[in-house]
Amino acid sequence: MLVIPAVDLRGGACVRLYQGRFRQEVYRGDPLAAARRWRAAGARRLHVVDLDGARSGRPQNLAVVARLKAELGVEIQLGGGLRRREDLAAARAAGARWLILGTAAARDPAVVAAACREYGDGTLVSLDVREGRVQLAGWEEESVLPVEALARQLAALGVETFIYTDTGRDGTLTGPDLDGACSLAQAAGRPVLVAGGFGHLAEVEAAAAREAEGIAGVILGRALYAGTISLAEAIKIGERSESDAG
Repeated sequence: MLVIPAVDLRGGACVRLYQGRFRQEVYRGDPLAAARRWRAAGARRLHVVDLDGARSGRPQNLAVVARLKAELGVEIQLGGGLRRREDLAAARAAGARWLILGTAAARDPAVVAAACREYGDGTLVSLDVREGRVQLAGWEEESVLPVEALARQLAALGVETFIYTDTGRDGTLTGPDLDGACSLAQAAGRPVLVAGGFGHLAEVEAAAAREAEGIAGVILGRALYAGTISLAEAIKIGERSESDAG
C-alpha cells in the first residue's frame, strides 16, 4: 500500500488547513524543507496541491513544483487548478508525473477523457466529499451528483485511480472515512487513495487491512506536520502490506 505525504502550497509556502478552510491555517512552512524531510523518511512520491490554483482555476505554484522535482528528484502527483488541457501540459512540464483532476472531473468530462487518452494512468481524479456530495473549486462549491454516480461515469471515461477525501475530516486528526473510500472503490471498480483525517498509525494499519476492498494507498497531511504519525513507520506498514499481498 502506498503511503504518500502531502505538501499543500499557498502563496509559495507549505500549509495545512483545517477542513480545507482557507482562513484556518494550522501550519505554514517551507515546502522544500518539508519535502526533503519526507524524502529522507522514505517517501516514494509527494501529493502536492496548489491551493491557490484550486481557488483561481489555473495553477499558481508551478515554479515551486519545478523546484521540488529539480532539487529532490521525487515523483509528484499534482492537483489544484488543473482544468484545461494546456494547464495539464504545463504541470507535466514542471515535473508532475501524475495529474489530479478535481473540479474539471465534475464540470468537464471531455477534459478527463482527453487526459486519460494522453496521459493514461498518469491521470488521477480526486473526489472530495462532504455528506456524500462532491466539493468543487477549493471546496467552496458543491456538485449536484452523488459521489458514487460520478465515479462510475468517470471510470467509464478511462480513469484508473481515484483519490477520496472526506472534507469534514481533513486536517482534524479524527480518523479517515475508510467505509466511504471502500464504497467508492466498489462502485467505480477502481483502486482508491484515501485522504483526510488520519491522526494515528492505527488508522494507517486499518487502511492497509482493507486493501482487498480497494484501498491502494493513503495520503497523510496534518498528522505528519503535527508529529502524531511517523512517516517512516507508516511506510513500513504500507511495505508490510505489499509484502503480505505478494
